[in-house]
Amino acid sequence: SSVSSDMTIRVWDLLSFEQQVQFDAMGECPLCVAYHPEKSIIACGFDSGMIRLFDVQNTTLIEQFKAHSKPVSSLLFTTDSRWLISAAADSL
Repeated sequence: SSVSSDMTIRVWDLLSFEQQVQFDAMGECPLCVAYHPEKSIIACGFDSGMIRLFDVQNTTLIEQFKAHSKPVSSLLFTTDSRWLISAAADSL
């Protein structure tokens, strides 16, 4: 998966190196992406502090939430698939 300043999120086939799916980022700049370890879901972090979950097979938005007050800099699903960890430069 990749994100771009052209406001797209793309999922690639690693064997053929061909694009499989493209999501439009709804007018926001996506900054980071993480692929769920068990399901066909990606999480994407945005410059607005939003995190959105997308179903890759159906190319649909599953959930969105305002996670941070600053841009989301990284995302990681835990190996047991129970948690999505996010990071940003929020102030305390």
